[in-house]
Order: sequence, then structure tokens, then C-alpha cells
Amino acid sequence: MSRQLLLEGPAIEPLLQRVRTEHGSSARIVKAERVRVGGIGGFFAQERFEVTVEVQDVVEPPAPVPAAPAAPAPSTAGAPPSPSGLEALLAAAEMAELSSRPEPAPAPAPAPAEGAPPVAPVPTVSTEGAGFEQLLSGLQG
Repeated sequence: MSRQLLLEGPAIEPLLQRVRTEHGSSARIVKAERVRVGGIGGFFAQERFEVTVEVQDVVEPPAPVPAAPAAPAPSTAGAPPSPSGLEALLAAAEMAELSSRPEPAPAPAPAPAEGAPPVAPVPTVSTEGAGFEQLLSGLQG
């Protein structure tokens, strides 16, 4: 499989040298362009070079994973199976996150502006009690 890389620089020669040193002779230059960047109406623009290179991915065979020695299982007669592997890691991370959260501090009440009338506290609303029953019966007509 191959992939394309875009290299940019102020001069073409260092870019070509970089292609050869980093990717070897098997790298293929697909496109090389001179680009003008910045400026106003074409004035004061800077010249840059862009080189697109196609390189072959080297596929290395996966390294064998050594088997971990099996640990003796603890006796858990009648207990539900405990999570292992990724499940245990996720559970431990959740527990750590929950235990590290600080308790939220109550928000301070805003100070009234100077000369403003005092603000009465907001009454609590309850659906239990005689007041709510009277209100409800008055609405039903």
C-alpha cells in the first residue's frame, strides 16, 4: 500500500534531499510546485515549494505476543463473575473519576444593585396542601 506526503519549504533542493534521506530511492515524486503565499495583490508574496511524494508502506509482520502466565483464580463461590481486562480497567477509571470530583459549591446570590428595592425570596411551590387544592378547584370551574 502506498501513501502520499506533502513537503513544504523555501527551496526545492533541500526538499528533494529530504525525500531521498527520509524515504530512500523507492520514493516517487508525484508533483512539485512553486507556490506564492501572502502578499497584497501579488506584491510582497513569498515563494514556497510544495513537493508531493508517494512512498510505499513497509508491512512488517506482527510480533508474537508472549502469553502471560495464568494466575490462580481466587475462590468466588456464589459470587457474580468480576470484570476482567478492558471492563475492569473502565470500571477502575470510572471509580477514580467519581472519587476525584469535588463537591460543587453553591452559587452565591447576586448582590442587589444600589438603590434597587429588596428582592423577596422565591416561595417554594408544592402540589401538596390545601392551597394547591383550592387553586385547582378554582381552575376547573
